[in-house]
Amino acid sequence: MATTELFYLSGILLPTSSWISELTDTTPAVNVEQITGYAAGGVSPDFVGAYGSIPDITFTTPQVATVLALCGSGWYDLSAGNTDLYYQASTRLGAREAIADLDHLQIRAVRALLTWDRITARQNQDAEISCRIIPTYDGTNLPLVPTKEQAIPSCAQATERFTLGPAAINTTTITGLQGWSLENRPQLDVIADSGEPYASYAGIQRFEPAFSFDTFDLEWWNTIGIAGLTLSSLTAYLRRLSPDTDTPYANNQSQHISITATNGIAEIERSSGAGSPASLSMKARIRRANCSAVYPMSISTASQIT
Repeated sequence: MATTELFYLSGILLPTSSWISELTDTTPAVNVEQITGYAAGGVSPDFVGAYGSIPDITFTTPQVATVLALCGSGWYDLSAGNTDLYYQASTRLGAREAIADLDHLQIRAVRALLTWDRITARQNQDAEISCRIIPTYDGTNLPLVPTKEQAIPSCAQATERFTLGPAAINTTTITGLQGWSLENRPQLDVIADSGEPYASYAGIQRFEPAFSFDTFDLEWWNTIGIAGLTLSSLTAYLRRLSPDTDTPYANNQSQHISITATNGIAEIERSSGAGSPASLSMKARIRRANCSAVYPMSISTASQIT
């Protein structure tokens, strides 16, 4: 038989009507907890099956502000509606079928948790955020439900792109900055019970956030030293790119993303370079300011760069 149809990733529609279509990597996975059983001394299996599965959808997108506007420093409850992943059909001797055609594939999560793992930004590259959707079992609907012959909703065109912005430690700007990343490191509890094959609970156990910075400014060796430097302030920006122009939005326009923290420690990781300018990697581990605070950092998706 000949191949007559292919599918291309189209986007993720969240219950907030947020449409995430700029996707550099998206992986829905079933994650089956497999069982393979053998008789005593058996060479080949007598039983194959599964306890169940813990499905998820991981994705990476340049739409950093869209995700952060929902999740902030941590997570977002998607149970207010359906979370739908769409694949657009394409026929032989053509391109994509019209989104209104009933030929596309939908994978739906009825009740899910959205969290993000990492933000990365480098000079002359798109900033990206890596995310995970954890669907749960509501007692009736499977955690992920694929349905064929679906139309794709008409959604707004995404023109959201960011790149590296400046960063500062204790109000001192990191000159020669080539990139920074923020690892949120969420540890999740995903729990099934009573012999059910799917998890009915998904929640955040804890975060362990840390920034990493890459710079050509080796004088931070002297500032931080090998004993580390106590943080009193940390600021990192993502600079928003303006469509159809050769320059980003101006610093004084409230289009950029800022991430700030006030407590923690900055540490030198390593220097490298031979035959090229030496570079420095350093890390800043942050903590919450007091016991009433939930998050150790503040995020604004409508910030000026100052």
